[in-house]
Parts: sequence; C-alpha cells; structure tokens
Amino acid sequence: MNNLKEYIKNIDFETVDDSEVLHNVYNEIDGHERELMLSTETAYQIESLIRKSNSKQVLAFFKKLDVEELMSKKLGSRVLEVIYDAIFDMIYIQRQDIDVDTLMRPVENVLKTKFSDTNGTHIIRKLFQLVSGKRILGDKVQSFASIRPGHIEKYKEAIVELIPSLSKEDAFVTLLIYTYCYRSKIIIHEAAKHHFTPEGVCNPSMSYFFEKIVKLAGKKTRRYIFERIKGKVMELCRDRYGNYFIGEFILCHYEKADYFFDAIDMAEFGKNSNIIMKLTHALLKARSYSNIDKVMKSFYMESEDDVISHTFGGVEGNFKQKYAPMLCELMKLPNECNYGINAAFRRKFSSRWLRSKGGIELLRGYYEGTDDSRSKKNFTKRVEEHLPLIANGRECNAILKFMRMHGSQKAAKAMKRDNSPSKRMALNGPRIFSA
Repeated sequence: MNNLKEYIKNIDFETVDDSEVLHNVYNEIDGHERELMLSTETAYQIESLIRKSNSKQVLAFFKKLDVEELMSKKLGSRVLEVIYDAIFDMIYIQRQDIDVDTLMRPVENVLKTKFSDTNGTHIIRKLFQLVSGKRILGDKVQSFASIRPGHIEKYKEAIVELIPSLSKEDAFVTLLIYTYCYRSKIIIHEAAKHHFTPEGVCNPSMSYFFEKIVKLAGKKTRRYIFERIKGKVMELCRDRYGNYFIGEFILCHYEKADYFFDAIDMAEFGKNSNIIMKLTHALLKARSYSNIDKVMKSFYMESEDDVISHTFGGVEGNFKQKYAPMLCELMKLPNECNYGINAAFRRKFSSRWLRSKGGIELLRGYYEGTDDSRSKKNFTKRVEEHLPLIANGRECNAILKFMRMHGSQKAAKAMKRDNSPSKRMALNGPRIFSA
C-alpha cells in the first residue's frame, strides 16, 4: 500500500492531459479507492485525478465506492464533493449527456439519516444542486435547465418530517440550500414554526439562516415571525447578529413599515446604518410618504443637498453600492415625492459607476423610474459615450433596450451584436441571481 501511495503522490496531475495515462492510474488503484480517499497523504491527489478525468472514468470510480460510509467521513465527503462538482460541470457547462441516476440513488437512500450528519450533509447539498441544475456559490445561484425537472420536489415530504428535529448548524445550511434549489413555502413555514425565536436569531448561525429565509418566505410566514418579534425590535436592532436578521425582515415585511418606524429609536443610529437604510427602503415600498419625509430629512438630505450626495456617490472614492436598491425604489416615486433624485442622478452621474454592479443597478433603476422622457433622452446621449463600460450580460440588456427607446442608435447596434449566434450562445448560459 505504501508503494501505491508513493506512486499516486508522485504524479503531477496538472500536467497530465492524456486520457490513457489516467486510465492506467485507475487500473493501478483498482481495489484501493477507499484507502486512498481516506488517507491524508493521497486524498488531494485523488481529487486532482477526478478533476482531470472524463465522465466514464469518474462514474466507473464512483460505482466502486461505499457512498453511505464514505460520505460520513471528512476526507471521503470531500472527495465525493469533487465528484459531484465534476459531473455537474460535465452536464450543465460542457452539456454532456450523462445518466445521473448512479449518483442520485445512493444519496437519496440515506437522505433522512445523513441530513444532520456533519460530513454527509455536504453530499446531500450536492445532490440537491445536481438534480435542480442550480449551483450555489455563496449568496449567488447559477441556474441551469434541470436535467430532472420536478425531481427536486420529491424530497420535500422527507425534509418536512426532518425539520422539527434539526439542531445542527450544518443541517440548517443544507435546508437553506434546498430552499434555493426549490422554493417551498411549506418548508420555509415549517422551519419558522419550529425554530424561529427572537433569542435564536441573536445566534450567528440562526441569524444568517433566517436572514436568508425571510427573503423567500410568503406572507403567512412573515406574519408568524412578526407576531413573535413585536415589542422586541430594538433588542434585535442592538444585537450584534440580530440586527442582520431584523434589517432584512423590515425590508421583506414592508407592509408593517410604519410599525417599525414607530418601534425604532432612530436617535441610536447614524446615517450609514443598515437598519435605517432598510427601514427607508421599506417605507418607500409601502409608499408611507409622511414617514419617508421624516427619515429622508433626518438622514439623507443634510444641508438640503441631494440624496445622491449622501448615499451612493457622495464623495470621490466613497462608493456606497449598498444604497442602490433603496435609491431605485425612490426613483419610482412621483417627481413631487422623490426629493429630486432623478435630477440629482443625472447631475452626479459618473462613468465609474458603470464599472460596478451597484452602478448598473442604479442606471437601470433610473430608466425604470418616473423621470420624464425628454430628460431620459438627453441623459442617454451622455451614457452613449460610455457604452463600452456597460458589461455584456443579461443585466445590461434591459438598459440597452431603454437606451434604444430613448433614441440611442449605438445601443441599437450593440443589441444587434448581442443577438448574433455567437453572442446568443454565450448569453444563453446560466442565469445568476442573488440567493
């Protein structure tokens, strides 16, 4: 066995591109897959071998494994994750025709028993992503057309049964991944019913879980949570972790924006506070004009200057992208109620904004807002000068359409280029959205 380990350790897989060489490696390790996967000396090399292999080689290797045993071991789970990632890429990126039943069945058989297993739960997350065609990258979701449409829903009943007994942070992350792959209001409500408490969201892991969950929750679940935090809003605002949850909840449950306005002691917060920003955004969505006015004048309209100066692009080098969603909502208000943001946006506009996600978001918000057509047409002439800075992609297609609507021939030409066969193939990849 030691000789085999030395053999594997001495292979530089980064330089190996010959499938026949890899085939010989698989022949050498035949019968010793488990030992090599679970050895700290060779586990990384096995991962490198898998990343270099074709689908036939990976699936043949996988079929030799005792998945139920290996997924519960730290190194075994790590190697299995690499296998699932490799197959995901082959199916959804390289568009290979692969029968994934081989990878699905072993994990489906132990879904309930391994859901809360510290190592095994990572493989369950990979199963959800493989089946649904959604790759979770932190807070971003790459979405492809699923090779098993509707199959992800089949796990719902088993997961609902598991929810009351969940206690480990890893299991809640897996539950969150499932809601990203399949948005089930029942799953989300059951999670809130059994695990939400105001005290619990002051715990870092549960604060993160419910901060993400409320974005997906329906009105029934949000009302349930609201009844449990009434009278405790400021406690959550002051808490190191609870403030992340309550800020997101205020925005998502904007129907109660006026309640939160009354419940929050705004004297405790500065103009850069996320709580104030989320509250303002919620008030804007609720069209609570009297309370909007109070917040705007207290935090974002100092010296009667424009709101842009005190939020998104106030000072050169002080580029606060977090304000973009709130300002986009403000741009939707009638001109007599939006504190001159459209004129301020046109006046303060800088080409450097186009280099950022927040800047692109704000530019789209301006075009979708209530400014008059003449002003948008004149502004479009300025933006035309910086058209190359607008990145290619779905996010910018809408902006190009708006620019064309307001007389931009350059935008029209750019759209024609984007509709060429080669461009369409590039843009018809995954949809990427925030989780």
